[in-house]
Amino acid sequence: GQKRFVLNSKVARSAGLIIGKEMLKYGGSDVELRGMISKTEKELEEERKKLELQRAELAKQVEESEQLKIENRLERIENERQKEINREQKKEIENQKQELEEKRQQLTSVQVDLLDQVEKLSSNTKILEKQENEKKVQEASFLAKQKELEQLGVEIAESKEIIQNKDLTLGEQSSQIETQRLVIFGFVVLILLVLFLAYKTWKSAKLRKKINNELRFKNDDINRKNEEILTQQRQTDLLNIELEKLSIVASKTDNAVTILDSKGNFEWVNVGFTRLYGYTLQLLTHELGDNIIEVSSNKDIKDHFNRCKKEKQTVVYESLNTTRDGREVWIQTSLTPILDTDRNVRKLITIETDISRIKKAEQEIHAQHEKILEQSKVLEATNKELEKLSLVASETDNAITIMDAAGNFQWINDGHSRLYGYSYVQLISEYSRNIITKHTDKEATALIKKCIEQKVPVTYETPGETRDGKEIWVQTTITPITDNQENVKSLISISSDISKLKAAELSIRQQSEELIIQKDELVIQNDFIEQQNESIKASITYAKTIQNAILPPYEELTQFFNVFLIYKPKDIVSGDFYWYAHLPAKDGHTEKFYYAAVDCTGHGVPGAFMSMIGSRLLNEIVNERKVTKPSQILTHMDKEIKSVLRQEETDNNDGMDVSLCSIEKGSNGSVEMNFAGAKRPLYYYVKSEKSLKYVKGTRKTIGGTQARHNTEVFIDNKITLHKGDLIYLSTDGLIDQSSPERVRYGSPRVIQLLQLIGDFPLQEQSTAIEKSMLEFQEHEQQRDDITFLGIEV
Repeated sequence: GQKRFVLNSKVARSAGLIIGKEMLKYGGSDVELRGMISKTEKELEEERKKLELQRAELAKQVEESEQLKIENRLERIENERQKEINREQKKEIENQKQELEEKRQQLTSVQVDLLDQVEKLSSNTKILEKQENEKKVQEASFLAKQKELEQLGVEIAESKEIIQNKDLTLGEQSSQIETQRLVIFGFVVLILLVLFLAYKTWKSAKLRKKINNELRFKNDDINRKNEEILTQQRQTDLLNIELEKLSIVASKTDNAVTILDSKGNFEWVNVGFTRLYGYTLQLLTHELGDNIIEVSSNKDIKDHFNRCKKEKQTVVYESLNTTRDGREVWIQTSLTPILDTDRNVRKLITIETDISRIKKAEQEIHAQHEKILEQSKVLEATNKELEKLSLVASETDNAITIMDAAGNFQWINDGHSRLYGYSYVQLISEYSRNIITKHTDKEATALIKKCIEQKVPVTYETPGETRDGKEIWVQTTITPITDNQENVKSLISISSDISKLKAAELSIRQQSEELIIQKDELVIQNDFIEQQNESIKASITYAKTIQNAILPPYEELTQFFNVFLIYKPKDIVSGDFYWYAHLPAKDGHTEKFYYAAVDCTGHGVPGAFMSMIGSRLLNEIVNERKVTKPSQILTHMDKEIKSVLRQEETDNNDGMDVSLCSIEKGSNGSVEMNFAGAKRPLYYYVKSEKSLKYVKGTRKTIGGTQARHNTEVFIDNKITLHKGDLIYLSTDGLIDQSSPERVRYGSPRVIQLLQLIGDFPLQEQSTAIEKSMLEFQEHEQQRDDITFLGIEV
């Protein structure tokens, strides 16, 4: 049966509960404490059975994961063997290159010898030409002598003595003729030698041509083998990529996965596909068709399919699909080919993700549960979120440190070591043990002391030096963490490298690596959960305290205007946040006041982390950069979110919806309000007309991959208000709240309610809104974070 509790701060503290001020202000014994209702033993036994089934399912998934790891290990061994073969082939190619080099050297030597022989041949040719000229002279002389002999023959008869003398002369001339014959013979020998040298030269040229041809053929063969090695390496890389994709498919079972044959016929769909569309494989092929080209609603599906097979690469496209129950959902599909050893498409895999809305709660609890088990489940879920937050802290590029109340370093993350080059031991031994003594900058030291003494977050910029002597500029935010007595318990600092932006005198740029959050099943025995309750409670309080530190105090919200605030996180920490800024009149600019209600992607710890980024960016854009127009503020914020989360480089799709307005005094006692919205509207109530009016925001989110293709720009909506008029800013948490009959609260109900209570005092309006929500919600679980701001001009 139900139990009632008297709820006040004393009872809450004695029970170890953390209760918000909004709940405590009602007090009394009529407060319904959901989650504190007893549960029967039978229901507890059913929960235990479900837990056993989950354990079995987890064991099965672990076994499948191990099998995949074994297959991956075998594939790596095969890759290593192939790499060894490649190395041997490279070694053989190097040996061939060495042999070719030796042959090149031999050819060079032969070429040198041939050049020497050509020079000698040229010299001999000149000698032969000279001798030939001398021979011509001798022949001319010989002809002259013959004429003289003819004359002497006539004179023989006259005198024997003259004939004898002539005989002697002829003997001498015969000797000369013999000598000339020897010269001619030598000349012929030289000609033969020249021909022989010419033949040798031709032979050497032919040999050189043959060697060049062999070298060219060998080079072609080497290039061909290199190309084969590169092809094998590319095949190995592609195979590794495919294995990684298959591993992701196996682990990300929340996505809809299908396996197709090479023609696009469906062979298998996973459970996620059935959950998303309502079709099993049999229903899909029976009701819609056997082939993806027939079933898909994408008009270019045939081109996508053919391009995937032709290019053998993953193709990503989006389409508006219809589920079996008639719902329309936007789907992003990744179509990936699976290749065989001959690089032919053997199979295709599609991975489909629902991108139409923020993921809703996977299940809703219909009955109230026993107090201890309900608390354990809440604490277990929160512990998972804290582990994710811890993962974010370890993987981020920002330098994070945790210090005690005096500023002594207690812990640094990997990002700190990467930024400064110090491990924790090196930091305290070589640099400084304390953040105050670490700084020589007086302004930074004063701000740190202010943070400790006044218990407020501070932000400052200082130059620094890494362990290897590199000079950098760092922006640091230090946030005090207080205990229940509001004493500073510890300090958290987050530092970002702003060296490039500082050098260019541009806006501060925060870089954070893609947030990788992997869901790990956490199966814990009930008795172990109860033992960890106290530790988890402390962690929840710690996380809530960190988030509360970024929210403006209620006193600031109401310093210049009457304001009511409804702020109800779905979980312990929230993905919604509200924001306020005041820019005094300065340098000719009028005094301005800013209010915003922001809904970040998700809720719980992931949403809370986004809210910290969003709040930080709003403060930076307005308070530091002095951007004053709401539309420009949203434009800057959209750009910074994409930069911080690296959404142009990664698949990160986180973003936020924003309702933002600025208020300044106008003429004749009026007030000028300027509104800009990112997928969120603004309501305002004109008391003189007793009417509620509505201004739409731009249909574009801050950040997210969908915003890449959205060409809409944020615009300002200027409205003149008068004293007593009301402005309402909200997230979509109230609108999306459902009743037991699964009916949404909806925008029409909000408009009707605000019209009805527009003339009520401000705090009565807050009470009326909360009462309407609780009556509509009844015992249904809160679906989303809720933020609602009312501002009286």
